Amino acid sequence: MSAPIPTAPAPPAAPAPPAASAHDHGAHIRSVELERLVFFSDAVVAIAITLLVLELKLPDTLAPPYEQSFRRALLGLAPMLLSYVFSFFLVGMYWFAHHRIFRYVRRWDGGLVAHNFHFLAWVALLPFAVMLMGRFGGLRTAVVAYGAIQFMLGIAQWMLWRHASRDHRLIDPDLDPAFVRFVAARSLVLPAVALLSIAIGLVAPAVWMAWWAYIVSWPAQRLLARMFGRSGERPTAA
Repeated sequence: MSAPIPTAPAPPAAPAPPAASAHDHGAHIRSVELERLVFFSDAVVAIAITLLVLELKLPDTLAPPYEQSFRRALLGLAPMLLSYVFSFFLVGMYWFAHHRIFRYVRRWDGGLVAHNFHFLAWVALLPFAVMLMGRFGGLRTAVVAYGAIQFMLGIAQWMLWRHASRDHRLIDPDLDPAFVRFVAARSLVLPAVALLSIAIGLVAPAVWMAWWAYIVSWPAQRLLARMFGRSGERPTAA
């Protein structure tokens, strides 16, 4: 009787890949939802900032002499162009501030979504504000209406940050509390400037003086940064 033929031992089984934990899956879902919220916000701001230029319209027909009529039409667009430049600058500041806020947001809840929609509702109203400034900028009521929209837009952004940063519940837990207060104070600069514009528009002898109040927005934010001792953003605590 022949001896049994020895067989080679079976190779060891490859280790199974580690299963993703429920915590990792939940963190991934939260990250995706935050990205969707930011992308949607960017889209609304992009549409609003594009619609600003639609108020720059020339007449469909010109009366002779055509060259002079065309020049007058171009000069007539000056108020609308000034309104466009002002509003484009302000929307850019709001978008940049919104971008900085969500740089530190790590979680979301229904309140954050609601506050973000509140902010976007006022962003979508900006083309109407540009029309008010461009067509009726010499009227005090237009100054008040434009300033009220800008004020509510700034307050909505402040409320968004306030909701996210209260007790560090939705933001990076390592953020310096002084930095949290700095961002909140910076969010109130544009609403304060809007109130200043309204006040100037109501009491100044020339209504156009009120529009130039918005020029101080950028210097005011730089001054605030100096007051908080921040030449740049150093958000984490030492």
